[in-house]
Amino acid sequence: MSDSEPISKKARTEYAHSRESFLTTYKVLTDELVQDGLLGEQPKHAQDYFKEILDYNVPGGKLNRGMAVYDVLVAILGSENLTEDNIFKANSLGWCIEWLQAFFLVADDIMDGSITRRGQPCWYKQPKVGLLPAADRALPRGDIPDQPWSAPRPHHRPPLAQLTSPGTPWTTTCAS
Repeated sequence: MSDSEPISKKARTEYAHSRESFLTTYKVLTDELVQDGLLGEQPKHAQDYFKEILDYNVPGGKLNRGMAVYDVLVAILGSENLTEDNIFKANSLGWCIEWLQAFFLVADDIMDGSITRRGQPCWYKQPKVGLLPAADRALPRGDIPDQPWSAPRPHHRPPLAQLTSPGTPWTTTCAS
């Protein structure tokens, strides 16, 4: 944020960052995804299954990766300069990280033949699921580009686009 863009006093907010407040953002994002996003016009049973995949695999961990995004925002802006909008965006980005982690964990459980994850049977060990997660594992990752990056600026792209664009250090390193 530049010095020419002061934050108005009205935009400032009192916010206590906790697991519960972070989970509130998760609920907003998953509801938006199921109702308006990728599945908005799909049958109800498909929407329910998609939400079940997310609810079973994503929010059950420590959430340290995702919650750390807020901490970085505080370190950059200072807690006195936070707005509801940038807190929501930071938490949304945090959930993108958590969705990506869930994608990796579901795939890892299948590859390793794991029995449990986070104190419950792995997703693919659910009786109605079986090896469907070979396809299901992509669903949490598929949500990432659809997150609410409102007021886009040409130099700001969704995080997944930044990671997967040709010529970025990530793709250059992985391709070598």
